[in-house]
Amino acid sequence: MTGAGSARVAYSLEDSYRTLADVPTWTQPGLDVSVGSASLENALQRARQPDDPRPAGSREGNLQGALNVSFSLTDTNYHELVFANSSTDGLVDSAALAPSATWYLEGELPNGQEERFLEGASVESWSINYAQGEKITVDLTIVYGNELDPADGDAPDVPGDGDIDQPAKDDIVMWHGFDLDFNTANVAKLQSASIDIGGMARPRRDQSRFIADMVVGAYEPTLSFEAILADTERRELAYGSSGATSPSADTIADQTATVTLGSLGDLSLEGVQPNTYDWQQLVDSEDTTDPVEAQFTTMTFA
Repeated sequence: MTGAGSARVAYSLEDSYRTLADVPTWTQPGLDVSVGSASLENALQRARQPDDPRPAGSREGNLQGALNVSFSLTDTNYHELVFANSSTDGLVDSAALAPSATWYLEGELPNGQEERFLEGASVESWSINYAQGEKITVDLTIVYGNELDPADGDAPDVPGDGDIDQPAKDDIVMWHGFDLDFNTANVAKLQSASIDIGGMARPRRDQSRFIADMVVGAYEPTLSFEAILADTERRELAYGSSGATSPSADTIADQTATVTLGSLGDLSLEGVQPNTYDWQQLVDSEDTTDPVEAQFTTMTFA
C-alpha cells in the first residue's frame, strides 16, 4: 500500500476447504480494516554434503500462510468465519470442521496494483476489544493453506468495483454501545475489556505440502476487563465466591458474564472463573483500577 485509500480487503466463505462457490460473494469484514501481515512460509529444510560447510541447497517443507486482520466492528457478517457447523450463535460442543474462506487482498501502486487470493483461510484466534472513548475492534489471526495470483487459471475472478459489500460508518459499534455484566452485576466505570478465544482452528495434513483441511481445535476462551475500583465484589469472586474474605476455597465458583455489542446483540459467557485479580495505580494521581482476567467455558450470541 502506497497511501490511504490504496487497498482492498475482502473475504468469501468457501463451500468446502479451498473451494469457493461458482459465484462468490465478497464481504469487507468491517471499517478501518488493517492487515498486520500476510506471510507465506515454505518451511525450507537445508541439505548438506559431508565434505562442504556450505549448504547444498534446501528442500521444501509444509506450506502454510499467516494472515492478521483487524477492523472496527460494524455487523455480525464475520461470524460465519468464527462459528463452526454453519452456526452463527456460539462455540460448538463437539468435533467439527472449521469454517474456511478465501481472502482477496489488493494493494494499489503508482503503475497498477498487486493482488493475492489466500485460500483455505481459517480463524485460529479471535478477539473483541473495548477501550473507553474508542471504537469496538475485532482482531482475527488466520491460518491459510494456499495462495494464487489472479493470473493463475485456478484463481477466482477479481471482484470489480461495487462487488465488495462494504459497511457504513454509522454501523460502527462505539464504546458507548458496549456493556459488560459480570455475575449479573453491571461493571461500572469500565476502562477496557477484551474477549479472546484461541484454538479455533487446527490444520490437518496428509502426504502433501498443502493443508488437507482445518478442524476446530481446543478452545481457549478468556475474558479480561479493567474498571475503576468500587467495592470488594470482584475480589471476592477471585477468592472463590461471592462474600469470600480470603482465597481459602477449594474451587473457584463459576460465574456468568454478558457483553452487549450495541444493537448487534449480546455475547453470553458461561463458566467464568477469575484467574487473576490485580490493583493498579494505587498511589498514582490516576484512578485505582482492579483488572480481572478470567477463563470461561462457552459462549453464545443472541
